Amino acid sequence: MGAQPLATIRTGNNKNGYMYGNHYVAKVWGALSVSDQFSISARFETHLQGPMRGEDPEIPSEFIIPEGIHLGIGFGINYYFLRGILKGNRFAVEGSAPIYYSQELESQRINWEFKGGWQKMYNLYGEHDMSGMNMNMDDHKGHDMNH
Repeated sequence: MGAQPLATIRTGNNKNGYMYGNHYVAKVWGALSVSDQFSISARFETHLQGPMRGEDPEIPSEFIIPEGIHLGIGFGINYYFLRGILKGNRFAVEGSAPIYYSQELESQRINWEFKGGWQKMYNLYGEHDMSGMNMNMDDHKGHDMNH
């Protein structure tokens, strides 16, 4: 299980006199081990886009990010190699889809999103069983794959 809050805080207007709105994201996820090598995961996330301030008439309307909220859900599978040349490697795939978009964000709608990941586990303290290391794709990655 895990949670991740993210925020993009805009701090001033650009030279053209406008500023995109702040963007807030909250994610929660969990994974369930099916065996020593397989796990399944689920994720829920919400995005809140703040209003744009000011305007630049030179920006085409399709580049303007409207104020609004969207919610999404994702499901994934993870495979961890216990032996062989790929021992310590974990492969993960996840598919996600929106479950709600506020009316203002309908023009920004994404129907499906697929992610994949490959992690290599290293044990700096000697040889130990790491089969319990099945994690969700959002664990320990240091950046958001969505943005």
